[in-house]
Amino acid sequence: MKRYFFDFVNERQTLHDFEGQEFLTARAACEQANLLAIDLHIDCDSEWVGWKVAVRDALGHLLHSIPVPARELH
Repeated sequence: MKRYFFDFVNERQTLHDFEGQEFLTARAACEQANLLAIDLHIDCDSEWVGWKVAVRDALGHLLHSIPVPARELH
């Protein structure tokens, strides 16, 4: 298993994940990042709009970046 890190990034700052999580594949780590972005969209206020969940490997290489979906206006 390999360790992947999930940083929260916007234009002004980055909240680094220094612990990471282990996954069998990079694809599984990217699926986790998608879930994190959806959770931020559902559970939090609009403070997360404009943020992305960046998936990095143990060497710091960016594998994927998923934007937090904007809230829908009804």
